[in-house]
Amino acid sequence: MLMRLLLIIGVLLFGQVTGWSLSSVEARDTSAKLQGEIIALNTKEVPQILVLRVMTKTGAEMVVGALVDNKTRIEKKGKSVPLDQLSEGERVTLTYKKTKEGALAKTISIP
Repeated sequence: MLMRLLLIIGVLLFGQVTGWSLSSVEARDTSAKLQGEIIALNTKEVPQILVLRVMTKTGAEMVVGALVDNKTRIEKKGKSVPLDQLSEGERVTLTYKKTKEGALAKTISIP
C-alpha cells in the first residue's frame, strides 16, 4: 500500500514540476537524468518500479517514480545487476524517458 501511494505521489509531483501528465495525447521523446536516494522499490509486480527522493535545482525535495522494464540497464559498482539487488537508501543516477505510460527508466547506476 505504501509503495503504491509513493508511486502515485511521485507521478503527480513529477507532472507538476515538469508540466507533463499521463493524460497527454502525444508522448514527448525526451530523456532526462536525475540523482537521488532510493526510497522504495517494487520488484514483485510488473512493471517494476523505482521511487527516488531528489532535490530540484531550487533546493526543493521531489519524489520521482520510474517504471523499470527488461531494457533498463542497471549497474552497481560497474556490474550489471537486477533491480532487486538495489536497496532503499542507496544513491543512484537515473536516466529516464518520458512515455505515455509514465517515466521509463533507461539506466540506473550506483557508483
